[in-house]
Amino acid sequence: MLQIRRKKSERPETRSEQDTDLAAEQQEGSDAIIAGITSEAQKQAAALIEQAEKTAEQKLKSWELQKSRMRTEAQAEAQAKAEELRRSGYSRLKIDQRKRRLQLHEQLVGELTQQALSDTEALIGTDRYPEILQGLIVEAAIGIRTETAIVESSVHELPLITDSLLEAVIARVREETGRTMDLRISDSAPLPGQGVILTSEDGNVAFSNQIRTRLLRYQSEIRHLIYRRLLTEEGKEHS
Repeated sequence: MLQIRRKKSERPETRSEQDTDLAAEQQEGSDAIIAGITSEAQKQAAALIEQAEKTAEQKLKSWELQKSRMRTEAQAEAQAKAEELRRSGYSRLKIDQRKRRLQLHEQLVGELTQQALSDTEALIGTDRYPEILQGLIVEAAIGIRTETAIVESSVHELPLITDSLLEAVIARVREETGRTMDLRISDSAPLPGQGVILTSEDGNVAFSNQIRTRLLRYQSEIRHLIYRRLLTEEGKEHS
């Protein structure tokens, strides 16, 4: 029978050595698994980081666009408000100028009216005034259209209304209208203002031809003349 002899160096492994080898193999397998897991985790982490960076970059670009749009809109709104304020300010300025011009116009009308009253009153003591007074009475006599009228005047004009003056008035009325009328001086207190008032005998009809009343009657024409003169002067200043 053939017997196999072993060398002294090829002795069989002991139980302890077998356990050690098994443990080493298990450790190597475990390390390989851990290494695989670690590698996969690193890949996933890198992918997540890359995605996060892309997302952040996109959000940053979106924010930059939004910020630019907001800045553009803010500038447009600011310009619109500035233009609105400019137009509003210009409109208010034109309104203020118009108000001021109207105030000056009214002030000028008042001053000229007062000046006209003063100038006309100053004529009472002159040789020209009886003719002016006759014209005032003629105009009132034609305006009242009655057969008889009572003449009232101011205290300074009353001495100037003589019988001859009234006869001249009656003659002019007949000449201009063909009517014959009777005029007599009032026994009432004199008028406070310059000019005359003619009243029918029954007191139902009256025609005022006082100087202030005449100025008020023609105030529209006076305002128009003054306004036209002001516009002419303004045109000369801007030319």
